[in-house]
Amino acid sequence: SRARNPEHAHGGGCFSRELCGGTHLRSTGGVGAFVIAADSSIGAGLRRIEALTGPEAERYLEERLDLVEALAQRFKAPPDGIAGRIDALEEQLADERRLARLSPRAGLATVIDGHPSALSWLGSVAGHAVVGLGTETFGQSGDIDSLYAAHGIDRAAIIDAAARACLERR
Repeated sequence: SRARNPEHAHGGGCFSRELCGGTHLRSTGGVGAFVIAADSSIGAGLRRIEALTGPEAERYLEERLDLVEALAQRFKAPPDGIAGRIDALEEQLADERRLARLSPRAGLATVIDGHPSALSWLGSVAGHAVVGLGTETFGQSGDIDSLYAAHGIDRAAIIDAAARACLERR
């Protein structure tokens, strides 16, 4: 049934709207589950909110939970890690697209604050030679420049790695 939407004016220009679908209850607890299913703009300063109650709300939630579980299985991630997994896959796809534009003879020098082989997959996208730089030990302290030099990920090491990657492709 169509809901009535009475407005109640309050002081200061504020107002409240109450929805009434024709069924009256003794208390709001009689509504049962309540889920906002959609919220959209219908004009300047106007919103349309669609909600489900009772068994329909419960079915809606069950469908959403099933969807989350299916996505978790599909992306091999826990439910609260799905968004992060999708972000990582989107980043990997963007990297692959960038690499696809490179000449097959290009060499890659990768730098990571992690194990040097962690980015070796980049070379498999289009068969590029990869020289990986990264950290293999932990626990050192010092200023950034000294630590980068100690791990071989400073400016000079990156330039050298890029040169080696290019020479490997010749």
